[in-house]
Amino acid sequence: MQNDPALLVEVQRLCALDPPDWTALERLGPELGTAAVSPLLDGLAAAESRAKRRGFLSVLVRLGPRIAPLVGDRLTHEAPWYVTRNLLMLLDELHQAPPIPVLERLTAHADPRVRIAALKIELKLPARRERAIQVALDDPDERVVRIGHSATHGSK
Repeated sequence: MQNDPALLVEVQRLCALDPPDWTALERLGPELGTAAVSPLLDGLAAAESRAKRRGFLSVLVRLGPRIAPLVGDRLTHEAPWYVTRNLLMLLDELHQAPPIPVLERLTAHADPRVRIAALKIELKLPARRERAIQVALDDPDERVVRIGHSATHGSK
């Protein structure tokens, strides 16, 4: 069913409702698999309320780690900070990390909220933890520095 155009159109319609039909999306998402990711990510990017973002994140997480490459493809400089942060939060919930060059770029992002989300992922990567702590401690934003201090004391 993953290539069923009618189901894909239905997912797009359900995502556009206000509020989206979460029950139907949670049922159709797994049926469509990765084909459902694009309209769900579009909905996440357009969501103005925290409740809608949480809903889209919940449906996306249920699709599992196989969607991580599709999520990572959306991590661009052109996206607003909140879209980038939400994508990082999704990857974190999926227990996945973007490619290291992308992660490094995002730990230097102009917005500290994006840097925090990226550093939280990087801190979970054993080979990258020390680098993430150093980057956080050297950051000009006190919220980011707190992440580094917490990490040096064993907290995650």
